[in-house]
Amino acid sequence: MKWSIMAPLRIAVLDDHSLIQMALELRLSREADLKVVGVYSNSRDLLASLTATPADLLVLDYSLGASELDGLHLIGLIRRRFPSLCILVASSAESPSVVNLSLSVGANGFFGKSESAELLVEAIRKVAYGETYVSPGLAYRLGRQPLPAGRASPDVKGGAAPVERPNPVAERTRSTALLPGWHVGVADLAQVHAQHENHQRPETGCFPQTWRSYRC
Repeated sequence: MKWSIMAPLRIAVLDDHSLIQMALELRLSREADLKVVGVYSNSRDLLASLTATPADLLVLDYSLGASELDGLHLIGLIRRRFPSLCILVASSAESPSVVNLSLSVGANGFFGKSESAELLVEAIRKVAYGETYVSPGLAYRLGRQPLPAGRASPDVKGGAAPVERPNPVAERTRSTALLPGWHVGVADLAQVHAQHENHQRPETGCFPQTWRSYRC
């Protein structure tokens, strides 16, 4: 896939937390060749909008609300409906089984939210170039190279394998700090939120530097 400043890579974001949405949009807005074309809090809105507002790459939260499809089924559904769309899973459900199964049903990469924010930009670029991306920490835990997207894991027999499925309640209460190390405190978040509501850019000039899961 080729893109440029004149024809930026179109990115859609699916995450059910507004602060994560804002943080992602702010970070990606710093890249001249990347353009966020849609931010969605639920899969229904995402699926309804992708046809009218095409995207080249989707950053998808693996663990959404209780009323949503689980991550594996959602990835598979999106892959069937939009076969050319690159899918980068961004999640705090950082276990080797979840990574391998996500890739086997159609994800092109898996980014752990405990990783650096700069690695997210790297992950987006690599996936858009056609590579399979897995965060370095997760790749180390896998003990081998990740499976290419759409290829079943050798550990999967008959389409089933033991998988550490995330507990939605636990995922949404895992941390009360938004992306620690991004140098964004509570007051800053309130300011970002207020400015977002007023369609203004933040005046602090402080942007996130690292990413950790924020579920509440």
